[in-house]
Amino acid sequence: MQGRPLDSPEFEPLYAKVSKLGCGLWIHPSYIRTIYDWMNDDYNMNMMMGWGIDTALATFRIFRGGVLERHPDLKIITHHLGTLIPLMAGRINGFVIGQGKNGTPPLPLKKTD
Repeated sequence: MQGRPLDSPEFEPLYAKVSKLGCGLWIHPSYIRTIYDWMNDDYNMNMMMGWGIDTALATFRIFRGGVLERHPDLKIITHHLGTLIPLMAGRINGFVIGQGKNGTPPLPLKKTD
């Protein structure tokens, strides 16, 4: 999405349409644009590791940005089994969600399951 976070308001019509259709929205990673130059050189690291980071960041923004609360019927399919999300679930729960955005307390999620 050209570097825009997936919880941006401009994507709300897309989420509404996909929810109405009842189909899944498949998220596939891309190259991380603002990363170390050397990741694109010798070992193809941007594709190998950067795609996992891209998928995890996109998935987290959808979850924490309230997209699933605004569109409860939305079905999200993440490529590569969610990559880093399962691995970092404890850290996400305890650290990131616990702190909120920009140092403010987090808004509680309406759904906990």
